[in-house]
Amino acid sequence: MFYLSVISVEIGNVYIASSSKGLVKVSLDTGEFHNWLKSCGEEYMWNDSKNEPAISQLTDYFKGRLREFDLKLDLDATDFQMSVYKALMEVPYGHVVSYKDIALKVNKPGAFRAVGGAVHRNPLPVIVPCHRVICSDGTIGGFAYDIEIKRKLLRIEGVIL
Repeated sequence: MFYLSVISVEIGNVYIASSSKGLVKVSLDTGEFHNWLKSCGEEYMWNDSKNEPAISQLTDYFKGRLREFDLKLDLDATDFQMSVYKALMEVPYGHVVSYKDIALKVNKPGAFRAVGGAVHRNPLPVIVPCHRVICSDGTIGGFAYDIEIKRKLLRIEGVIL
């Protein structure tokens, strides 16, 4: 069973899904969220009370009042993806790193493209801060959502590229 919520913030709607174990999905796009929901084959219900910690912390983040999340997560990922997500969660608020930096951190120095793939498939953007990853040359790089959303997330944290 998934518990769903939606909040409206500066960048638009943020969709949230959790299980009894923790946060499963955060989406910054309506269509992507609905496609994910169709593909997961689970039962679901809209229930803000089950998602209150995520709603509260995400709201505070977007208002600039929260720098670090403290939420139970229920990530379904490969070992490699989990190592990348763990490394991403160690990138401090207001800082950026390169795909190469993350590859080095997970002891796969030549795997920066694989890191990019894992970052792109991150099911918990903002919580697992994939927006903090940029190209080695200092350019903004890609993002699973609109690149302008990545810029806005970085601006919230005081990063201007």
